[in-house]
Parts: sequence; C-alpha cells; structure tokens
Amino acid sequence: MDFDLAANIAQITSAVGNPALDIVIIVFFLAAGFIAGSFQGRNKLISFALANYITLALQPIIIGLLNAYGLLFTLYRDLSIYLLMLIVVYMVLERTIFEHVRLNVLSWWKSFITSFSVVGFFVAGLLNIMSFRGIIELSPITISLFAGPTAYLFWALVPLAAFAYIAPKHY
Repeated sequence: MDFDLAANIAQITSAVGNPALDIVIIVFFLAAGFIAGSFQGRNKLISFALANYITLALQPIIIGLLNAYGLLFTLYRDLSIYLLMLIVVYMVLERTIFEHVRLNVLSWWKSFITSFSVVGFFVAGLLNIMSFRGIIELSPITISLFAGPTAYLFWALVPLAAFAYIAPKHY
C-alpha cells in the first residue's frame, strides 16, 4: 500500500480551502447565535427573521432595476444593498408591527434554538451574496454547510420550523 503524505495533505487542503476563514465563519455563527439568543427577545428575533425574508425577496428586484438603468456597478453593491435593506426593514418591523406586541419570554434552550436558526439564515444569505459575487472564496465544506443552494434552502426553512416549534400550544 503506497501512502503519499503530500498528496493526502493536498487533497485535505483543497477540501478545506482557507481553514482560518472557515473557522472564523463558524465561530462567528455560533457566537452570534448564542449572543442573539441571550440578549434579544422573541420580538426582535421574529422581526429580524421576517426582515431577512423580506430583504432576500426584494433584493433581486432592486438589483435588477439598478442593472437595467446601469447604476452602481461595484463589487460590494449587492452586499451593501442587502445589509442596508435588512437594517431598514428590521427597524420598520420593530417600530410598527412589534411595537406594542409583548410575547412571553422563551426558556433559554428555545431562545438558543430560535436565535441559532435565525442567525444561520442570516449567515447563509450573507455568504451566498459574498461567494456568488466573488468577494470571498469559500472552501467546499463551508459552501456545503452555508452557501450552497441546498444549504441555503435548509437555512431558509430552519427558522420557520423553529418558530413553529416554539409557538405556544393552545390545545
């Protein structure tokens, strides 16, 4: 049996890509999920998730309009528009729809599950925009976990499942 260490290391390196960037992304994801779950309330998590869904639905329309009129062709345009729209929609939802709504407090593990799923959806949307526009180059592992089409669909459905799970049962 022939064991070629250099070929094995090259194969692992090609699968991992930039391990430092992948570790930073995963640590950010876990830390942001924990912090959001610890310090954000249920209203803020729901409004952030709704803002993310609305922003990701409206962003292609705005990008299409900008492309049709030949405006703002920069590398970071799509990412900037996504983040700006997310902030504006979140603030509108937080100050209009959820201003007077008071939902009961979640237990710590329900809060963590909800925030983990909402932050995962945000990170998946962010990494999709960044990787498809060539801002960063992700490893195949990170793409399969966060930025690929299947992973994006998974992270888009997880918050809905989490909200259905934490919803109060009235039976």
